Amino acid sequence: MELWDAYDALGAKLNCSLVREEPLPANYLHVVATIAVRHHDGTWLLTRRDLNKPSYPGCWELSCGGSILKGETWYNGACRELLEETGIHAKSLVLHHTLISPETHSIHAGYLCDYTGDKDAIQLQENETIDYCWLTAKELLRFSQEPQFVDVQRVRWQRLLCRLKAENS
Repeated sequence: MELWDAYDALGAKLNCSLVREEPLPANYLHVVATIAVRHHDGTWLLTRRDLNKPSYPGCWELSCGGSILKGETWYNGACRELLEETGIHAKSLVLHHTLISPETHSIHAGYLCDYTGDKDAIQLQENETIDYCWLTAKELLRFSQEPQFVDVQRVRWQRLLCRLKAENS
């Protein structure tokens, strides 16, 4: 059974737990960390979701990530998710954005990771991801408009995508 810390709509931690796969009470949120990885050569990591995932099966996303577990800090949970889904040991993550999404009972914490390791050393997590690729900023901007790109990622990473567009105009 996976437990999450509960948060209110202002992002304050509540003194109770939520259980994954159980309906969440109204006005209770949990934290989902997503991590966008940029290689030191300027390319961005995309991962392809497993074909059996309930949402967006087989689609590509800019980030990896998942729910922060009970007792984890947002940062530590993001580091764990990054390691589990890619094999990347985060040296440092920078919080890029937070988005409160009452309709999905979640707070999205988006982190940026600068990666200097071997691009071919990515280790995919079984039942989570089935492929990966590295795209230049221009390729990422183009690909983010394709139907096989997870559409909610356009919203979550809008500020980053706008910055990349301005830098590549």
